[in-house]
Amino acid sequence: MLHRSVVKILTCIICCFRSKMVKNIEWDTTIKQNQFIKLEEVPKDFEDVARWIESSRISFAVQTEVPIYRIHIQEFWKMAKAETVNKIRRISATARNKEVIVTEERIRTVLKLGDNAEDLINLNKDDILDGFRGIGYVGDFSQKKEIKRNGLTRDWRFIVHVIAMSLAHRKGVYDGLNLEWSGEMLNLCVNQKFNLSGLIFNYMHENARGHTWAMYPIFIQMLINDQYDKLPHDGGPYTFHVPTSRQYTEIKTNEWVMLHDWMYTAERLLLVKAAYKKYREAVQAKQQRIMQVEEEVADDEPPKKKKSSENPERLMGASFRAADSEEHRRHIQDMREIHAMKEKEKREKKLARREISESERPVVVTEEEQKLEDFVDTLLTNPEETSISKSTPPKKKSTDEGPSRFPQVKPTRISKPHVPPQRIRPFQDLHDKLVKEIGATPAKEICLLKTK
Repeated sequence: MLHRSVVKILTCIICCFRSKMVKNIEWDTTIKQNQFIKLEEVPKDFEDVARWIESSRISFAVQTEVPIYRIHIQEFWKMAKAETVNKIRRISATARNKEVIVTEERIRTVLKLGDNAEDLINLNKDDILDGFRGIGYVGDFSQKKEIKRNGLTRDWRFIVHVIAMSLAHRKGVYDGLNLEWSGEMLNLCVNQKFNLSGLIFNYMHENARGHTWAMYPIFIQMLINDQYDKLPHDGGPYTFHVPTSRQYTEIKTNEWVMLHDWMYTAERLLLVKAAYKKYREAVQAKQQRIMQVEEEVADDEPPKKKKSSENPERLMGASFRAADSEEHRRHIQDMREIHAMKEKEKREKKLARREISESERPVVVTEEEQKLEDFVDTLLTNPEETSISKSTPPKKKSTDEGPSRFPQVKPTRISKPHVPPQRIRPFQDLHDKLVKEIGATPAKEICLLKTK
């Protein structure tokens, strides 16, 4: 009994220890990372580059389709532990209570990448940039230190697409390659030795040591199947996001740079070279036409005046020096005569206004005076209408006696002040008398002056 109790206690301790060692696994939300590519279903525009990828050493790794079980991938990365045994780095994990060991050599064997541990795994940054400049790359490499797909032409974009979707370690970034994967692409295209297995294992090893996510689901499933045939599962498959035609539409472009000669088949190379020569001639002819059109437009357009930041006194001196020509002197003389004529007209009008009497002088009505005139109209009534004001004339008061007992009401644009029908208007009799003698307009002005 004592022995059984000790075993139970040890089992509980081990379970608790394992529960603390279990990691929280994140999944690729895009469900695209490490998916297989069906090269036989790509559009005809990428026929040559797809045929080359199918014959390359990454063909098996990018085309192999195996059933992936979510529980296998989840348990592997939850229990994955990076360790070194006998100076050999490896990843030890469990899936369905079975130990799974991953090493660089096992990845090389299972994925059939055909490389060696002694092969080069990194390239110099300058060598990578020079290599991509040679295939027509036009993007900026200095800031983010990665190759963007849009900086390449059609066939080279497709290679970046395949590597980013099927081989690269990143999730959610499929439009570019970092330094390591850019170097791998260059070595692959020139058929140079490159330790691709070591690169994949390094990213797996780093993932097992740190913040873990479900990386390389196809490769992990292939490694598990290589060690255990028909491992039990709960039936929950891991399904990739179905590729759409939009992926290939984004890769297509009207610009074209040929692949290397050895990347074409012998029967296709001559045809492609002839087509590429015709394409280059058409591009050059188009560029020449554009240059001719730009030159014609530049000849037709007047030259643009450049803004000068010179001293105003220097500009004035330059204008005086320009007046030395006969045309400028004639222009200046004409301007002087026009100015003299206008000044003469102004003086004549000024003398004429002085001779006009005040009653004959034309009245210039401003906006403010017009408002005041409208205000006077509200104070005065029609002299022909019968009102109580005629029977009982108001007492006349001089301006020195102070303001009237009826305060002035300021009008607004919205509504005019309410005028009682029997209110006695100031200067009503005077206004009626002046209307008969000198007219309505002078009568209003006189009454307005008295009101002020």
